[in-house]
Parts: sequence; C-alpha cells; structure tokens
Amino acid sequence: MRPIQYNIQLASSALLITLLASCRTTIPLDLGDNTPRIVINAVATEQQGIDISLSESKPTGVSSSTTNVYYPYYHPDCPYRMTFRVNDQLIPINEVAQYRPQTGDRISILVEKPGLKAASATTTVPTQPTVGSVEVKTLDKSRRTSWVSNASNVKLQKGQYLEVQNYELSVPLQGITKDSYYRIIVERQAVMRGENIQPEEYRWFQEQMQDPSLAKFSSGDLIFESANAYPMNLLAGSNVSTSDYTLRTTLSFATRVCNADGSTDETQTTSEVSDYVALRITVYAITGDLYHYWQTVTSDRYNGMSETGLSEPILIYNNIHDGLGILGSMAASQRQDLKVVTR
Repeated sequence: MRPIQYNIQLASSALLITLLASCRTTIPLDLGDNTPRIVINAVATEQQGIDISLSESKPTGVSSSTTNVYYPYYHPDCPYRMTFRVNDQLIPINEVAQYRPQTGDRISILVEKPGLKAASATTTVPTQPTVGSVEVKTLDKSRRTSWVSNASNVKLQKGQYLEVQNYELSVPLQGITKDSYYRIIVERQAVMRGENIQPEEYRWFQEQMQDPSLAKFSSGDLIFESANAYPMNLLAGSNVSTSDYTLRTTLSFATRVCNADGSTDETQTTSEVSDYVALRITVYAITGDLYHYWQTVTSDRYNGMSETGLSEPILIYNNIHDGLGILGSMAASQRQDLKVVTR
C-alpha cells in the first residue's frame, strides 16, 4: 500500500516558503488531492476485541469551522454505515463488540457515507509470538542520582543522594522471519513496604527500551493512545539476522537513600524506596501494515520542523482503499510475574 500524507495543514508552510524565498521567486505548491475521504482507524487484538473509530478527512490548507469528530461505530449519532465481516461471514453491528479475534481470522471492514467514496480494508490476525524465558539480571555497576522512579517522593537533604542499581532485562523472541513485526511493552510498578501490586492501569508506567535492533521512536500514537505518550518499542524481523533474538535493555532502580558520608538513611529508605518493582512484559506480533503505520505516525509527531514547513513532511502510511487510516491486527504473549527486589 502507498503511504499518504493527511491531516497536514499547509497554509503556514506556504507562508514560510514565501517569506524565506526571494520576492521575485514563485514556488508552486502542489496540495494534491484535497477530496474529503472516509477515515478508518481500527486495531484488532487476538482474544480481546477490536477498536474502531470513524471520521472524515478535512482538506489541507483550507480553514474549517468544524472539528473532525471520531465516531465509534456503535455511536447513535454515527453518520457512517459499516459492514463488518470475519472470514467472509457478515457480523451484525450489535455483535461486533462481542467478537474475539482468533489467529488467522481475516477481518474486512467497509464504511459508507453519502457524498463520499466507500472505504474498505482487510487484515489477517497474526499468530501469537513465541517468547522464551524473560529474565532480569543484576549488573555490577551502581551509581548516584537525585531522582529515580521507585523513590520519586523522597526529599533529599543537603549532601544526600539515591544509590541506584542497574539491571539487565532480557526478552528472547523465537521463530522470527523477515516478515515478522513486533511491538514490545515493558511496564513497571513500584510497590512500597506493606503494599501489594495495584491492578489499575494508571499505576503502570512504560519503559523505552534501548536495544539497537529496535526502530527508533520517541513516543506513541495520537490516534489509538491519545491520552498518553507511550514509548513505541517496535521490531522488524528484517532488522535481525537470526530466527531467535534476545532483546536487552537496562533498567535502573533506587536501593537506598544515602547520607553524604555514604551511610544509609534508614528512615527515608524504609518509607520512600520501594520494596520491589513489579514488571509486566507484553510482546505483540503485529501486522506489517500496523508496523509501518506506527513507524510513520510517531516520526511525524516528533518531527517538529515538519510543522513549520522547513523540512519535508512525513508521509503517514495508509492501507485503507479509497480512504485514509489504518486497519491492523496483533496477538500478544505476556509475562507479569517478574519482581525486582530493591531493598
């Protein structure tokens, strides 16, 4: 599928080009096809369900008094008509929420709205990734710092510091092919003395992995994860040379509060440094379309110069026929019983 740039405002870019160029020079600016299109953003997750939002693209370089609203397919005011099929079998709209994708399912979505071209896309749910034994190893080096995530409320006095221990997290992936794509999510939760792991999602924080084989992105996707700037740890099978590859990254946690002479401040260490840090590792096998979409949408989000017109805009990957957006799918393997004892 071709990449398409959409929702890019070009009016300010055109002004900057005019100002920066000589007043005698005319630079033609091709806005391309400005026809409004149906936008489908949907991701299916094996055994979990499918998230679908529908909207309409706005012409670039043209001011609009309306806001582009994203509609869930089931919303009573949704102006779009959606047809949803799994393995060529029609699923009634009132049953889509109960659908749990299975490995190998071929999902097809067709969306229609009067006055616009019908938009459609398909995706096939991948097989769960094969993940070996996930391990955490204590590294020899420790260091000093004034802040770290598992002792974030400590109030250091003059000369005090936090002693931080480094740990290596290893996540072995097996059965990788050149057509394999993955997203890896590493989450941590600091658990204080006398407490237990809390189930609420907001208590889990995601880590950016440093493995050299991962694609380099700053943070996440504004469409599917709009309320958060999650790290985007993506791996393409073509980036590794073997079918089995172990991702490695370093985690750092405080072990004690130290006085200027190196002795332990027992009171602050007990009350402000976590007993342990719980880790939750999720490896998703994702479709190639979803990988390329995330690859381009995160690049565009953090390419600040593209908004000024002083650099070439990023083209957002699109796999919607006669429309815009993305339909992708993924399957997960998870390990959530890891603990790093910090005291």
